[in-house]
Amino acid sequence: MASEYQRSTRLEGDNMTRRNWALIGRLLLSGTAVVLVIGAYLADWNATHLYNPRWPPHAKFHSGQTLAMAVVLAACGVFFVWRKKGDLHTNILAGAMFLATYWLTQAAACFYPGVAFKDPEFLNPGQSLTDVPPQLITDVIFCIIIGVSTALVWRMDEHRP
Repeated sequence: MASEYQRSTRLEGDNMTRRNWALIGRLLLSGTAVVLVIGAYLADWNATHLYNPRWPPHAKFHSGQTLAMAVVLAACGVFFVWRKKGDLHTNILAGAMFLATYWLTQAAACFYPGVAFKDPEFLNPGQSLTDVPPQLITDVIFCIIIGVSTALVWRMDEHRP
């Protein structure tokens, strides 16, 4: 039969393991925020978007709006992911929702009329506008990472001794 000390030590170890997984979850959520901002600027701050001479000023306005939205969503997401006040579940859910919004709306954009993920002049050899776009794959991957990371953080709170 386990002594009181052994049970206490095991519980402390379990708590430490849960805290470590929760930290990993928070770090992954924060990492998605960093990738969001850097990726958005790498994708749009170039000749395919903002510096594309064929794009009218209003299209560039929407690109700028999208870039600013990426920064704001990432900042709000990180704020709630690391927030100490309030309910852990609510904070993490709010953070995850802010972080997933960009990816979900980018995926949803393909359902609007006349939309393409790439302008024809920027297609790679052998690529067509009907191919599955890499952005859509990225959207799915990041939504999965956000979901798994959220579950990791929530798990810490749900299994308290």
